[in-house]
Amino acid sequence: MYKKNASSIKVYYYLDGSSTAFSEITLEDTNTGILTYLATVSGSHTLTITVDNVSISINLTIRALDINIAPVNGAVIDFDPTMLTNSSTNRLPSWTVNDTTYELTASPNFNWSEDISGGGYKEDSDGKCFVIKAGSYVDLNYKMFETKNNKNVFDNGAEIKLIFKTTAVRDAEAVWFTNTGLYNNKTVGIQLGTHVGWLKTDKASNTSSEAADTIYDSWEENTVYAVGTIVKIGKTIYQCITSEGTNVPASLKDDEDAWDDYLKKWLKLGQVDTEVLSTNSYLYLPYSEKDKIELDININKYESGAANNFIMSYEDGVPSKAYAYTYGISGDGLTHANGIRIGSVDCDVYLYHLRIYNKALSTSEIL
Repeated sequence: MYKKNASSIKVYYYLDGSSTAFSEITLEDTNTGILTYLATVSGSHTLTITVDNVSISINLTIRALDINIAPVNGAVIDFDPTMLTNSSTNRLPSWTVNDTTYELTASPNFNWSEDISGGGYKEDSDGKCFVIKAGSYVDLNYKMFETKNNKNVFDNGAEIKLIFKTTAVRDAEAVWFTNTGLYNNKTVGIQLGTHVGWLKTDKASNTSSEAADTIYDSWEENTVYAVGTIVKIGKTIYQCITSEGTNVPASLKDDEDAWDDYLKKWLKLGQVDTEVLSTNSYLYLPYSEKDKIELDININKYESGAANNFIMSYEDGVPSKAYAYTYGISGDGLTHANGIRIGSVDCDVYLYHLRIYNKALSTSEIL
């Protein structure tokens, strides 16, 4: 430690014996300085720190990262609150892509006050952000799942990154982000709440974000009634079915395997109304309020013949949840023409970054 009898001192930084400092910091009596050193060449280097005629040298061994940390090009929407203030001329930005303009618009009651009661561009302990106070909202007219030229999002893939936090929550089920719409009489799209979010295709139940299909596409042991239980009451089921006039071969009632196959078919046709709590028909996204969350939803471009095509979620760049989708005339639908609304009457929203691509990203690109 070096202490100089002055109200401020200058600290100089040199690399590999150079006589020219590559950086300098002025320290006052009441503060400390942090040097940000971004190495551009790997190998062994010497960092020298000098104050007046006092120096210290530190030997460094620098290894190259195996990833490219530069921003991924091609974002259609890139809303970065660090670049704007409440007094900015264009405080609600817009983006023009292929002659189409996408823009943020605020609700008529949006309060741009600089004090704690207002929203807009702020800074808290987690960084610079855009605050949407409870009772107000912003709209973005980007229609992520709009069908154009008979193609939908699965033909190109898509990616959305949200870095956010929700506070002052008065309803645990408050929804603060949505772009949902109807397709084949099902609610499809993305909906985010304070504790949980989801992305649904038309394969998902329309009654609850917690419930999967009311019609089984596959038979699994974790259904409401396991296979063994159904077989045990097979005769009763047989009697109920035949009483409704359905033609069932009598040999089925005592044949467990035949009953299993028959009941699978019967359930798939929707003749039995049952329900299972699972996530096999939508992407389920659990998280917490009051924490800064970095959430990515990435929809892979559909590849014909692939073993699986996925919609993936990532939290802090790490793969979190996956939903395998099918695509075709009878496949999952994810197409509608609604924009995005951000805000809730039941919580404050802190938005640190919003970026949307009209293409899928790789895991390393998301990171």
